[in-house]
Amino acid sequence: MRFIMKRLFYSRNFLIINIALVGILIGFTLSTVVFSCSSPPGRKRVVYAQDSSLASSSDFRALQSSFRAVATEVLPSVTEVHVFQDGENSGGRRQSPFRFFFDNPPDDHPEIPSLGSGVIIAKEENVYYLITNDHVAGDVDKILIVLNDGTEYEGALKGRDPRKDIAVVSFTSNNPFIPLARLGDSDNLLVGDWVLAMGNPFGFTATVTAGIVSAKGRTGPQNNISDFIQTDASINQGNSGGPLINLDGEVVGINTWITTPTGINVGLAFAIPVNNVKKVIDDIIEYGNARYGWLGVEIGDVTTVERASIGYQQKQGAMIHQIFKDSPAEKSGLLPGDIVISINGEEISDYRHLSRVVGDLPAGSTSVFLLFRSGSMIELEVSIGNRGSDTEIEESYRWMWPGMTVVPMMDGVSNRDTVDTDGVIIRDLRPGTEAHLSGMKPGDVILEINGQKVKNLLEFYKLLNDTEIRDFDFLLNRSGDEITIGIIKR
Repeated sequence: MRFIMKRLFYSRNFLIINIALVGILIGFTLSTVVFSCSSPPGRKRVVYAQDSSLASSSDFRALQSSFRAVATEVLPSVTEVHVFQDGENSGGRRQSPFRFFFDNPPDDHPEIPSLGSGVIIAKEENVYYLITNDHVAGDVDKILIVLNDGTEYEGALKGRDPRKDIAVVSFTSNNPFIPLARLGDSDNLLVGDWVLAMGNPFGFTATVTAGIVSAKGRTGPQNNISDFIQTDASINQGNSGGPLINLDGEVVGINTWITTPTGINVGLAFAIPVNNVKKVIDDIIEYGNARYGWLGVEIGDVTTVERASIGYQQKQGAMIHQIFKDSPAEKSGLLPGDIVISINGEEISDYRHLSRVVGDLPAGSTSVFLLFRSGSMIELEVSIGNRGSDTEIEESYRWMWPGMTVVPMMDGVSNRDTVDTDGVIIRDLRPGTEAHLSGMKPGDVILEINGQKVKNLLEFYKLLNDTEIRDFDFLLNRSGDEITIGIIKR
């Protein structure tokens, strides 16, 4: 039997039968494929893209829904701020460091219109208040407010604060349903948080752009005491004064300036943290102007060289260089050379931070200052005064003590091999002060005070702050010559 099966397996007929069966199977398979891939005559098969796991991601759709919800809620509170300036009077305003960020036409127009942004944040009966930048609406002849729905209102400047570049504009409406934007807590922002910028870049009204918080605590243009939120949300000319919004639909910043080599956004935009201006907004709405607490000091950051020369090891803090006569600072016992480390337990990072913290303290209150003085930490109760106008403060400059700012030898303009390394250098003098009128000059090296050597910054302030001495004789080195100049502390 096994022999018969073996012969059958190797027989010619068996081979032919197998080939035939294989051919039948291949033909059936091909016909099935062709049939499935072909279409009836006159019809074309439509192919659709299949669902993607990325497109259906719930996380992305949730983020998209958040953007939509925030834009829907806040945009009705965002306004166009059209301002008009008499062409003959506009030249001075265009020197502002922010003007490149404000949508400006040519100067030869008899009445120059410009466009910025604002956000409505409060109302009082039928009077609405919006905030914008001072460089937008702080010094103009006419203001026109246009709401998101196109309704126009004549605006009026309620008050301004150039120190923080904030202005409050009011308009009157009998519509009780104009929405107000909510102010958030900018201190809660973290680097990497999503934010939306809203405004009118290049006149494209009601524009919303998205980005993240790139950094916090950035330093801004000179004479602005605020720090700034950095964001890569697209912000351009015309966005000035518009809100920076978190995903809760709250205003956390006021878009103010950009850094760019081209005039358009390159991902470096900056907004004033809303916490920095809440008190200013309340003051302007209630009193018509910003009210600041005041010490009566001239301050600066503590440089690395100054820290070494004075024996101060920490990085934070701000140094008091000068004291105004009869100021709250003088009456409370603050001295030149003091480094302010904290106020009421809040650490001071730099001199701008010190200005903001003191500015937010109510006049007449008392605060606890932690100081570094003469190599030691001390606490001092300091009374807070009310800051006068810029004009009043400028008139008081001549009563500053000591009337000069000094720096260590290695940090000064007179650092020469021929000069002894002991001493401190006069960096600048306040015009009209005793030091200035005495004939002292920037670049003079102070070698001695009342016959005692000044080895470094620490020794200078120790000798200068001797409360029992009113007459001071300074031995100076001026271009290699030694001279003595005396001044009296008034």
